[in-house]
Amino acid sequence: MSNIRLRLMTPADATEEYASWLGDPEVNRWLSVKTATPDTQREYIEAWAKRKDARLFAICCHDRAHPPFPLQTCEGRVIGSLKLELLLGYPNASPDVVVLALMIGDKTHWGRGIATLAIRAGTELAFQMWPTIVEVQAGIHPRNIGSVRAFEKSDYQIDWPARVWAMYKRR
Repeated sequence: MSNIRLRLMTPADATEEYASWLGDPEVNRWLSVKTATPDTQREYIEAWAKRKDARLFAICCHDRAHPPFPLQTCEGRVIGSLKLELLLGYPNASPDVVVLALMIGDKTHWGRGIATLAIRAGTELAFQMWPTIVEVQAGIHPRNIGSVRAFEKSDYQIDWPARVWAMYKRR
């Protein structure tokens, strides 16, 4: 299994490769974004960097063995992204809930447990960044079995039978 680190995304992460992932039907199958350019991604990253209620992280893969947590500077190759966002501004929103979303864009890293590691790291970060939250949630497409399994392995409770939301409550 690869080692991963999370770090805040920077405009330098808006590369042709990253944009190509968002345009790849296999990668974007479960995403709302279906196309991107490095310029649109750069604008997106810059907008998220200004937010106080959310963070956008690069998922970096390393060859060297080291623990995947917590957030650190990483020199590894970006293979995806992870978002954390306080659940504010939505109907019935709660300020004590964070929503986690992720994408492993580099398909050579699919099926290797990286999503599970990233979910665990992102969950830990959410509770560190916003100590008053009580829950981290994630929206999962009902047919995205890989994502469902990754969240289950990360101790999230899946909202069956719809399998639309996964929840991890503070212990």
